[in-house]
Amino acid sequence: VTSANADDVRDASLTITVDHAADVVVQRTGTYTNVNLVDGENTVKFMSDQETMLYIYPAVYGNSLYKVTLNGESQMAQNGQYYLGIKDGDKLIINTTDGSYKSRA
Repeated sequence: VTSANADDVRDASLTITVDHAADVVVQRTGTYTNVNLVDGENTVKFMSDQETMLYIYPAVYGNSLYKVTLNGESQMAQNGQYYLGIKDGDKLIINTTDGSYKSRA
């Protein structure tokens, strides 16, 4: 049995741009690993055969995300959470606020 670092076998990536990274949680499905984000642009690797969706939700229960777009298309929340199918080269933008408020975390 051999093991590998998850990043070594992550063969695809997407770009996630977020205004306030502390206000959002992004999790890869399949491996249920959280994505570490910083404010601004992030290149996020994933396994194209296992981590096929992202689960996105506010870091603080009861808060909401202002807007989420995937490849320029607005996404709809389900009970304040987003479940998005992803593929190599995707561009995801997460706006936690409309720009007039500071971080809420």
